[in-house]
Amino acid sequence: MKKLTLPQILFFMAITIIAVSCSSEPKTKPVEKTYSSTTQKEFETIEKNDLRSNPPYRSSVKPTLRPPVVIKETAHQKQKEVVKETLTTPAISETANVTQLNAKNQERLQEINQNLAFFCMKHRKDNDFQDEEHCLAFTKKVLIACEKKHKLINTVMVNCIKDRLKKRK
Repeated sequence: MKKLTLPQILFFMAITIIAVSCSSEPKTKPVEKTYSSTTQKEFETIEKNDLRSNPPYRSSVKPTLRPPVVIKETAHQKQKEVVKETLTTPAISETANVTQLNAKNQERLQEINQNLAFFCMKHRKDNDFQDEEHCLAFTKKVLIACEKKHKLINTVMVNCIKDRLKKRK
């Protein structure tokens, strides 16, 4: 067996380095997730219109009941207690500090809101829903059912909402 000379060793090293450097892929920076301009405009119009009701994401906070109002009338009549059954649902940012949620939970919450909004956008012409309010009521029921089943905002809750929206009733 012959010993390799210095030029031969350098030649083989150069070939090896070229082969290894050409075979690796260039590293790319991760790109942020974005929506197409038309989808983003649809989301913005939904948020601007407010559809004369609370958006579905507000139902993720427990509603607060107002205390009963006592109406006193004249002495010969008994006191009447009137309880208004209107529920007020404050926005998420008012009750729970959004900065306290970690990034994944914020992302999941955003995904849930977008799934609910997109469902109503997609099915607004269907005969199953008379108008946008009925669709919002349906998505609100789905959200409440999944919240009761899964207490935490996690991937299981997101999948629960997606599955129930696919099944539809």
